[in-house]
Amino acid sequence: MLSIHTILKRSRVNGPGTSFVVWLQGCIHACPGCCNTAACVRKPGRLLVEPDELIRQVLAERPDCLSFSGGEPFLQARELAQVAGAVRAAGIGVLAWSGYEYEDLLASRNPWQRELLARLDILISGPYLQDVPQREIWAGSGNQRTLFFGSRFADWQARIAGRGHIECTILQDGSGVVTGFGSFSTP
Repeated sequence: MLSIHTILKRSRVNGPGTSFVVWLQGCIHACPGCCNTAACVRKPGRLLVEPDELIRQVLAERPDCLSFSGGEPFLQARELAQVAGAVRAAGIGVLAWSGYEYEDLLASRNPWQRELLARLDILISGPYLQDVPQREIWAGSGNQRTLFFGSRFADWQARIAGRGHIECTILQDGSGVVTGFGSFSTP
């Protein structure tokens, strides 16, 4: 069962093209200045979803990319590896943010973390450092690296430099989601 903080079925700022975004519940990194502290608390999420149900929801939307954010996705690697494998088999790309460094995930003693890593098209790795200015559109701070695996999103590699964008979405229930990487201030 996946512990999920929030799902946003359509986003244009959380990955290449149109993304289906899943914010997982729970994180161990405690990055000062984190923009999503509510998702970092290690408790059951607002949504408890079986991997097969999440797969069904993603396939029904047919996004360009499924994006895992957090919290820390690699804390739920077993279930997410299952989801990532199924949506990739259907032609949908997979992106994940992680406070872990790429090299640490490669060397992880947890086989499910390595399996999830192997099923990604894009990884944004490294802890958020609030004092390091953003330099890539999906990375919250300049120390984070955007790594591309395979050729699915190769055309995006040259387009990630710079500041990201903010997106505001009003959901059917009247609540709202503000997401993205950037600021509301004018340059």
